[in-house]
Amino acid sequence: MDEQEQKPASTRSGFAPFTIGQDVHIDRGGGGLLLAQRDMHVSRGGGQWLVALGNQTVEKGGGAVLVSREARVSNGSIGLVVANRVTLEGTARALVSISVSAVAAAAIGFGLGVLFGRGRTPRRRSTS
Repeated sequence: MDEQEQKPASTRSGFAPFTIGQDVHIDRGGGGLLLAQRDMHVSRGGGQWLVALGNQTVEKGGGAVLVSREARVSNGSIGLVVANRVTLEGTARALVSISVSAVAAAAIGFGLGVLFGRGRTPRRRSTS
């Protein structure tokens, strides 16, 4: 049997706090954390964190944070989208959209600031 013909690792409806699988398909459901090692498809549902290492499609749903390589949102709303390519169709809305490279640059800048900024705190002089 071809790998593409196999049933996705996680297909479900309803609410679950965590959903983790190879390819995740959610229909009329959601959860706190939805994590896919490859692609994710959410229809009429959503979650707080929608994370896919591959591509992600959200139809008539939404979430707080969506992280993936490519994201397509149709008639839904997302708070923060972190993806290289974002497509918003129909009445879809995203409050903030950031590319993966911008997040990586910000993380590196923050790390360097913490690393090199520690030794530069001014010392207080005593007034006695």
